Amino acid sequence: MRLLPPETPFEARLIASSVVRGARLHDSHGGLCIVDCRSGELDWVLDWSSPDIDVEERGGDRGLRGVGIAGDQLYVLSSVALIRFDRHLRMQATYRNPYLKHCHELSIYAGRAYLVSTGYDAIVVFDLATERFVTGVHLASVNGALRATTFDPASSAGPAPSHAFHLNSVMHTDAGLFFSGLRTGGLLRIADSRLSLAAPLPGGTHNAQPFGDGVIYNDTERNSLCAEFSGREIRLPVTADPAASARWQLADDARLARPLFARGLCPLSTRLVAAGSSPSTVSIYDLQEQRLLAQVELSHDVRNAVHGLAIWPWPTR
Repeated sequence: MRLLPPETPFEARLIASSVVRGARLHDSHGGLCIVDCRSGELDWVLDWSSPDIDVEERGGDRGLRGVGIAGDQLYVLSSVALIRFDRHLRMQATYRNPYLKHCHELSIYAGRAYLVSTGYDAIVVFDLATERFVTGVHLASVNGALRATTFDPASSAGPAPSHAFHLNSVMHTDAGLFFSGLRTGGLLRIADSRLSLAAPLPGGTHNAQPFGDGVIYNDTERNSLCAEFSGREIRLPVTADPAASARWQLADDARLARPLFARGLCPLSTRLVAAGSSPSTVSIYDLQEQRLLAQVELSHDVRNAVHGLAIWPWPTR
């Protein structure tokens, strides 16, 4: 464990969601953990072991995915639903929609939650005030060109299930809606109803999003955190404390998972970034100095991997 130096200007508590790949029915499939990167304290606030979880497919319905905070509410994605908690981690509501399948990340912007529905190659949009799914965007390839079309998530006339692009990232900013996947060829942007390429990316990335005047992402296939901004490229390898890696469990079963799998990303400032990896670990990097500042292990089970990360804004749960 490597703790954040006291002088680092950052509120050091994060909430991390996790999935447990290969878990069996009735086992823990992941959960939510509040991580204090300054003290190393862990608070597992929720264990996810729903009896209706699909355990047949790799990933499948296991675990909890994207996390986001709006006002006094925490929003968390499971594979098939958006779940709302209050600041004390009491579950308030679960929102389901037929076009949510194998969901990944979420982004909250201007009173709406943008949800990546990987099993439909789609972004489904939920209005926080009315508690309704209000629109969706479906990505397809038409004659070799990418095309994004809108659909009504309340209608049965929406897209059929599809998994061509493995969409896994979404971020809405004032500059538009940004999203990407393992096979999109880059970070895509929708602004003024037009689809464009915001930044090229290698295959196999997660958590791609705008950062400064560039882009930041986890290069999962190459076990690294990458940032391209201000005319420079930064690549920081995902590493592990040797003392922690000596205690890893199931690290030799590649059918289930592999160590150092990079996923989960939360910019903390213009230079500090929190990133997740497997087995569930939260690391904080200083991009300006290109070095690891802190690293806290949540689990020694390689199947247990961080999925979503967000700053925890409240003093207590």
